Amino acid sequence: MSQIFLEDVEGLFSVEVSLYRDLLSCLHRERSCLIDISIDKLYEISKEKEAICGKIESIRREISDAFLYKTGESVSDPYQIMDLVPAVSRKKFQEINQYLAEIKGEVEVLRRENRAIIEEALDFLDKIISIIAGLPAAETTYDAECKMIRFDGATYLRREA
Repeated sequence: MSQIFLEDVEGLFSVEVSLYRDLLSCLHRERSCLIDISIDKLYEISKEKEAICGKIESIRREISDAFLYKTGESVSDPYQIMDLVPAVSRKKFQEINQYLAEIKGEVEVLRRENRAIIEEALDFLDKIISIIAGLPAAETTYDAECKMIRFDGATYLRREA
């Protein structure tokens, strides 16, 4: 593989790392907005996260397409890419891949924590609305995907809230 090709792929990986940093920043801001209950900002952050995730997918496709064009092999896993990179250049790619794995782990942890905050807030709102409506204590109305699990008459008020 030519050095120019490897530099191009390295550049694509650098863009992917940068996008994951941006996603991590969004998740930190999302957490702050969840705590402050800033719904308008949450919508903005959600759109930003969606755009970043789209760009990440696009970069992954570019990397895969580059290797498909150059080697004739379709690759989607970073470890497959390591096998295709010459040993001379492998160390640099391993460092990038390791950093990428670390930042992906941080993103996953923050994503789960933010989801837990949302689930707790929904559960709290469900209980408050039950109290206000004078209904008996209800089981959780939302499932793990934050969707309603009961659709009886008592949940009408909850849907309106």
